[in-house]
Amino acid sequence: MTEEHAEDNLTARVEAYLEQAVLRHPCEATKALKSREELLPHAEELGIVSRCVEAISIFTSG
Repeated sequence: MTEEHAEDNLTARVEAYLEQAVLRHPCEATKALKSREELLPHAEELGIVSRCVEAISIFTSG
């Protein structure tokens, strides 16, 4: 589903949640990675894993 299909769709809501609640807090990013291991292949495909890892590394290095 894209924004072309419907404004404020699930994709947009997930992106907003990731940006506001998960990627700004290393603890939450870690929880997101650990929460459902069986979903990791899908999360990797969507770029969520790399974004969480990047967020964690930014907070722990600085």
